[in-house]
Amino acid sequence: YGIKSPAILGEPIYKLYQTQWLHPYDEAEMVTELNEKGRWNGESLHLKTNGEILHIEILVTRLPQNIRPCYGDILVIRDITERKKVEDRIRADAERLAYVLAAQREIAAAELDGPNLLQLILKTMTRITGADGASIEMLEGDMVICEAATGVAEPFIGLKLHTKDTLSKLCISSGKLQRVDDIENKLYVNFTFSRPIDIKSLVMIPLRYGKNLFGVLKLFSSRLKTFDYEAEKILKLMTEFLGAIIARQKIIKALTESETRLAVAVNATEIGISEFEIATGKMLWTEQFAKILGIKNTLNTAAISLVYSY
Repeated sequence: YGIKSPAILGEPIYKLYQTQWLHPYDEAEMVTELNEKGRWNGESLHLKTNGEILHIEILVTRLPQNIRPCYGDILVIRDITERKKVEDRIRADAERLAYVLAAQREIAAAELDGPNLLQLILKTMTRITGADGASIEMLEGDMVICEAATGVAEPFIGLKLHTKDTLSKLCISSGKLQRVDDIENKLYVNFTFSRPIDIKSLVMIPLRYGKNLFGVLKLFSSRLKTFDYEAEKILKLMTEFLGAIIARQKIIKALTESETRLAVAVNATEIGISEFEIATGKMLWTEQFAKILGIKNTLNTAAISLVYSY
């Protein structure tokens, strides 16, 4: 307590510390148990004279009244402040993991197309981190393009910026999280990009799929020093998952566009195409293929035999 025993012996206990109970009923419970059982064990906070707060475990034993002149209580006090800090960190980690797992389940279960899925991701991230807005930027050559944004960052949608000397470029090239507590005092922050919507702080993390870094996820706040260690932990837990989800959407989009172009080309050149599915044993073909062979555009044994004869 920072006080030598000669200075406190014979003095009121409040000169050493003030007790702050964890629950409103703790003090009454202590008095009842001491009167009925002669012992009480519990926890409380001790406010030291220098303002420091200790988390204390207490064992109180009441001396029998027939012992004179030593009638009173014996207190055994143990400082458990550091233990409580560890317990709080473990509890916070468990809660954070629960938030992240719930968010991942929500996103994974959503049957949404590309743009709507990105919006769901951003809204989920702002909700679990307390951000005022979020955006996803994709790297294309020496440009970053804002493909999706929500909250205060919505004006950024479609915005293109050169990556040279930008924080996005630093984030992608380093593969590491970047946090800015005050954008006015940070190099590489694009002020044209941030000032119109009153952004004071931000944090971003690279999006990756395997070893491939292809963009950044940004969280914005209109307040200084909004994003702390907790927000960083959430982002790091989410980045691999989000990278895989977004990469999958990009692949599906590319395949859909490729199939569309192929269909247009096939129809334009009047080429017939057939396909045999090994898994199902079914023969599939285009309408033009059926016309060329003079068969009906339906699946039957005779038609398959006719196709095989060619």
